[in-house]
Amino acid sequence: MRMYEEQLQLLEERKKYLNPKNYNIVFMGDSWVEQNGHTSIQIFKNAMEEAKKYNPLLILHGGDIVFSGSEKDNFQFFIDTKNSAAPNLPLFTAIGNHEMNIQLTGDAAVANFVEMIGPLHFTLNIPRYDLTLIALDSLYHHVYHDYGLTKEELEYLRENLRGRYQNTLVGMHVPPATDEWIPEPGDDSFFTKGSQAFFREVKEKIVAALVSHVHTFATTKYKGTRLYLSGGGGAALVKKSIFHILVINITNYSSGSRLCFSVVPVGEESPV
Repeated sequence: MRMYEEQLQLLEERKKYLNPKNYNIVFMGDSWVEQNGHTSIQIFKNAMEEAKKYNPLLILHGGDIVFSGSEKDNFQFFIDTKNSAAPNLPLFTAIGNHEMNIQLTGDAAVANFVEMIGPLHFTLNIPRYDLTLIALDSLYHHVYHDYGLTKEELEYLRENLRGRYQNTLVGMHVPPATDEWIPEPGDDSFFTKGSQAFFREVKEKIVAALVSHVHTFATTKYKGTRLYLSGGGGAALVKKSIFHILVINITNYSSGSRLCFSVVPVGEESPV
């Protein structure tokens, strides 16, 4: 059984007893968990320990769970590490660029991820919690360093927004370009392919977009949509950034809902 299906089973149990009127979810990204270490595995473990303090319904990871998706052992090590640190917390992940085999393109590039982790996009609808989470594949046909949303991915988003609940969040790895998040020549920190179409699709339909890829924390608003960038889950940080998770508290009232977003440190600051 893949990690995704195992986490669905955990979620089925968890959603039976948490308070649907006041609950937390956790978002994080860019952990690079790998046995031979391009990062501090301890930071990821710290993140799991910190997440447990908030008793979340689930964790959504923005991708780059491993440094290299070329070897199945790397994914297995991530799964084992997560299950050891937080065996009862459901963790779902969008696909990141490090989940690909950078020597390959097309379906072969993400075969290990699909086999061991889960689907390239998915939607979690949880009626009792009035919650919809949509995770997208922002890798644009899985060509390395060519990011964005294909027409097919945008259609998937459109279809799944139709049945959404009040608290709808969309997650993906690479952030879409905005008037503040502007890619420099040769920079792949933000994508432009499909970015404007994305904002048209989600306008007035989602609470926020959750993204990773850049190893820092940032937030911005563009065309009415709030974006939260969280990439401090263990990978080497942008200077003056901190390792962190993003805790989202959701309170549901008869007249609506309120979402509060809090950055929670889980490690030391990066060197100046």
